[in-house]
Amino acid sequence: MAQAGTRFSRQPAHVLILDISHPFNHDALVNVYQSLTDFFSLVTHMNGPTRVPLFGLTTIGQYAETIFPLQAIKGNFARLYSVFTEFKRSAMDAPMQSSEPESFSQGFKDVLSQYQRQQQTCRQVTNSPCQLEITIMTCQPAHSISSQVGKLSESMDLNCLKKVQVLSLKCLESVQNDLNSSISPPGRM
Repeated sequence: MAQAGTRFSRQPAHVLILDISHPFNHDALVNVYQSLTDFFSLVTHMNGPTRVPLFGLTTIGQYAETIFPLQAIKGNFARLYSVFTEFKRSAMDAPMQSSEPESFSQGFKDVLSQYQRQQQTCRQVTNSPCQLEITIMTCQPAHSISSQVGKLSESMDLNCLKKVQVLSLKCLESVQNDLNSSISPPGRM
C-alpha cells in the first residue's frame, strides 16, 4: 500500500489551455464550465492522495491569459469555483474573437514558465521531480494545434512534459451549419 501512496505523490501537474477563439462559442463555454465545476467538485473533496496535485487554467484567444495559476487544488474548490464562475461570466459578456497567431505560443510559453517556477516547490515537498501534462481544448482542427506544438518543441526545452494532449471540440454552431448545408429547402428537388 505504501507503494501506491508513492505513485500518487508523483502524479504530474495538469494545465488546461482553453482556446476560446472562434468557432468556440457560448454553448461550448457553458459545457466546459459545467464539466470543470463537476470534475473539481469531486476531485477536491476526495479523501486520500490526489491524482491531480497541481492544476492551472490558461486561455488563448486574441491574447493568452492565465485564469488560474498552477497551484494545489486539494481542499481548494471554493477558489476554483469562484475563478471558473468569474471567467464564465466575463467570457459570456464578450463575443468570441479570432485568435492571434502568437497567442498560442505565448500561452504555451507562459504555462511552461509557470511550471518551472512551481517545480522548485514541488521538489521541496515531494523530494522528487514533478512532471507536467498539458491538455489543449480547442474548436480548431487538432492537426493544426499539434503542428503548432511541434514547431514550439523545436525551439523550446520540453523535457519536463509528460504529455501534451489536444482535444478538438465540435461546436454546436459548426454542427448547425453542417446540418443546414445538408438539408435542402422544402419544395426543391
